[in-house]
Amino acid sequence: MKVSEKRQLSKRTNKKLVVRLFSPNLTWRDMQHLITWTAEYSSLKNNAGWRKNGAGFWVNNAFGFGILNAKSMVEVSQNWVTVPEKYQCVVGTEASQINFPQ
Repeated sequence: MKVSEKRQLSKRTNKKLVVRLFSPNLTWRDMQHLITWTAEYSSLKNNAGWRKNGAGFWVNNAFGFGILNAKSMVEVSQNWVTVPEKYQCVVGTEASQINFPQ
């Protein structure tokens, strides 16, 4: 990739690129998990709205899981095991199905 092309990438894309350079087999779901596991909320914890979700992660409507830590993402990705495909549970009969939010 040319230097001029690299400069055109946004910061968000650069973070994805850095992680993918170290672990090219990461899937989109892997990236979601890496972000969740490595985000830092400690410097934001005094802001209102933090709550623990069903998986035990702190989350906020304004800040998501917190500040992205690209260094941690790269480090954790080195030994990452790909997460399974997303599973959607549908409950009900063919006449009336209930789709649970994902």
